[in-house]
Amino acid sequence: MIEFSTDDFPPAERFDAFQEFIIRLSKTETLRLDDPAAQPFRGHVSVTPLGHISLSILTGTPTRYWCLPGSERFRPDHLRMMVNRAGPAIVSQYDQDASFTQTGATIFDNRACGATHYADTYTTYAYNVPRSLMLAAAPNADAYSARPVHANPRILSYLISYTDAVLASGDLRDPVLATNIGNHMFDLAATLLGPSRDAAEIAAKRGLRTARLKAILAEIDRHFSDPNFSAQTIAARHGLSRRNVERLMEEHGETVSRAVLRRRLAEAAAMLSDPAMRHMRIGEIAFACGFGELSHFNRSFKREFGESPRMFRK
Repeated sequence: MIEFSTDDFPPAERFDAFQEFIIRLSKTETLRLDDPAAQPFRGHVSVTPLGHISLSILTGTPTRYWCLPGSERFRPDHLRMMVNRAGPAIVSQYDQDASFTQTGATIFDNRACGATHYADTYTTYAYNVPRSLMLAAAPNADAYSARPVHANPRILSYLISYTDAVLASGDLRDPVLATNIGNHMFDLAATLLGPSRDAAEIAAKRGLRTARLKAILAEIDRHFSDPNFSAQTIAARHGLSRRNVERLMEEHGETVSRAVLRRRLAEAAAMLSDPAMRHMRIGEIAFACGFGELSHFNRSFKREFGESPRMFRK
């Protein structure tokens, strides 16, 4: 992994250090666009290898980037999917501009000159994929150079959510895990661009299914306390059939109802163990965790933990 942060430098030296690093890394020139007297410059770069691809994260204060003439021949022959995560951005290449005021994606041809312009604080995710690999999976990928990718915003949302989860986990030292993560990201990127039939089938089995499962589990974690929450609720929110939701959860090893029950019971156990919750009656805790009937809560809790909620609380 390659990582650089201007936080490691005194404010007066930050931009020069950042500029030098970016030139070494990608033969790219930089220009800060903010007022140096108003705030210190900030920039952070990380590049993480993930099997056949790599993930780059670029954040900072207003900056313009452009390639040095002739430098493109020194860069890897990659097609880079750039996802604007936060802040307005303009990606320019081949006399075209892809402008974003919010989340969006485009392709940047790594072997051609171009520029990116960030007029405000920004975050960009870049998925760097060998050209031959990307075109085999998504034959029209290079047609999106400096053009917004409008197809299927739900897939883009899955890609961002999956990347956020990977970054939050923070541990990619296992090369097998890193390769699997790279495969999932690649599958989602190819699906977003319009994959070939073979690539679409692979993505359906790998990255897309993994991202959908993560989204379902996150939905359960957020809404388990809603007594009306169900597989049908998840299906409606994610544009899936109820059967597809259940099938994804079965592959994960449990049903939606079991996952919701397990999450409700875990929350109830935490509340029963918390001295700050002693003022709440057991029935109030049960209802706060999404149970509609106290008797059902008592039976489920004893089956899960081996004793009644009242005994557990003591």
